[in-house]
Amino acid sequence: MTEERVPEPVTGALAAEDHGTGPALAAVASGPFALTYGGEPGGFSSLLAEAHDTLDPGAAIRVRLTHAAWRGPLARQRDRVSGILFAAGFAETRLSRASDGALEVTARRAPGAPPAERRTLLSVVMPVYNERPTFATVADLVLKKEIEGVDIELIVVESNSTDGSRAEVLRYADRPRVRLVLEDRPRGKGHAVRAGLAAARGDYVLIQDADLEYDVDDYDALLAPLRRLEAGFVLGTRRRTDGARFGVRHFETQVLVGRLMNVGNMVFLTLFNTVYGARLRDPFTMYKVFRRDCLTGLRLECNRFDFDWELTGKLLRAGYRPVEVPVSYRSRSFAEGKKVSVVADPWSWVVACFKYRFAPLYDD
Repeated sequence: MTEERVPEPVTGALAAEDHGTGPALAAVASGPFALTYGGEPGGFSSLLAEAHDTLDPGAAIRVRLTHAAWRGPLARQRDRVSGILFAAGFAETRLSRASDGALEVTARRAPGAPPAERRTLLSVVMPVYNERPTFATVADLVLKKEIEGVDIELIVVESNSTDGSRAEVLRYADRPRVRLVLEDRPRGKGHAVRAGLAAARGDYVLIQDADLEYDVDDYDALLAPLRRLEAGFVLGTRRRTDGARFGVRHFETQVLVGRLMNVGNMVFLTLFNTVYGARLRDPFTMYKVFRRDCLTGLRLECNRFDFDWELTGKLLRAGYRPVEVPVSYRSRSFAEGKKVSVVADPWSWVVACFKYRFAPLYDD
């Protein structure tokens, strides 16, 4: 079954059984153009490299891949194909299956050089609501973070806090690598993250809370599989660093609450892995890092903490198999500002687990 709608055949298209070369591609430098490629998969990268060198930025490309290696469910091809397109300097990749079984790929030539030939950009999306005591500390740590070959932009989504957080956020308005998204009212963490994702411009996206539970020094390890093109999606698996003997949460003044939450986490982990046929260790971690093109056309709608379930579940269904990288984690208690509701939110997680196992993945 076709998962995505691919645009109608482009006009002025170029047809070639194996690949376009030299003058043929040069004639359609402004695009759009289409190719049929029936060669071995290894030659696909060479074709894309030639197309990138010839096409103008933003030009559309449509390739029909007819080799037997590209057969099978779309979800099994998406991670590999989108990675090849990304490495060649293309974005907005979409896949569909033609009636004759060919794999049809559409994409656009990205503005810059392929990522291996330039500095890449990481968009750090930080939702903020009532985080005045810690926001500036975390924001400064992110802005001071240096990763060889990677620039960082910080996208802060402030949801009209009641504790003075907005005033703290506005102090960063003139910083050159900071972009602010100011919401008129709080609609939930998921809504804020979605607003940040819409504003992101980076090659890679990382979700960062405005508290001190996670360590920005883990950015290097989280990005490494993406930069090596080993994966399009990475999860930061939480390691206990604050005395917890079981699970990942340990609250000094609320020991029983922490233990109950750890038990609940194990129950929900089993539920998620069973429903999605996965074997993940920590799908609910805040540190979700992915190539931005993985989100192309993906339908995201959750507003609260069920967004974690929706995003991970849909990326899995789309065919992206995450690499799990251990990260440091210091849990904060409800007294320190944790906002998840142990009464209301778990029910929404169960609903999200089943709903997004079967709901449409992509916008029409």
